[in-house]
Amino acid sequence: MTKTIAWTFVAAVTLAAIACQAPSSRRNEEPVPREASQEEPGTDSETATVPESRPPADSESGAVLSAGTPEAPVDDVDRTATELPTIDADESHSRVLSNDGAYLITYASEPETLPLNEPFSIVVRLYRPETGVRIEDSAVRIEADADMPAHRHGMVRVPKVTKTGPGEFRVDGMMMHMPGYWQLYVDVIHDGITERAQFDVDLD
Repeated sequence: MTKTIAWTFVAAVTLAAIACQAPSSRRNEEPVPREASQEEPGTDSETATVPESRPPADSESGAVLSAGTPEAPVDDVDRTATELPTIDADESHSRVLSNDGAYLITYASEPETLPLNEPFSIVVRLYRPETGVRIEDSAVRIEADADMPAHRHGMVRVPKVTKTGPGEFRVDGMMMHMPGYWQLYVDVIHDGITERAQFDVDLD
């Protein structure tokens, strides 16, 4: 009986000691910091708006530069194609159709009256027969010469041809050294094909 009371007393004292130490150990534990919120106070994640981005400003003028496609520079020069001259501008010039009909050719001499046995020049222009519009093709070139069919000889000089514009050529160094009937030849050359035109000249 006495032993039972003693063990009961010891058990009660032990439980009381344990009950007193438990709060103390909990007080000594360091509080675990709460995980920081990723949202700033007062900000609703559902209603938050992204700040509007502004186009960059010019560092010198401060003007806001357009974020769109830059405008093309204004060209003061009118790029529309200029109309080519027509055969009507050469009313006073001699004209003839080439032998195969591909070119309408005019010429005018400088001086206007062909001299005998003296150098002169001619201006040759090429037109399209169907429209009368000047031919504009950098691949087209000409050669010029003259011949006396009755005497079966030509000029004693070789003329020089210079292109002076679209479908326009100047021929210098022409000379007809005898009076009589001459044929002035203009050969148009394009893509390896030569087409000739003849002008009749009576030289006194």
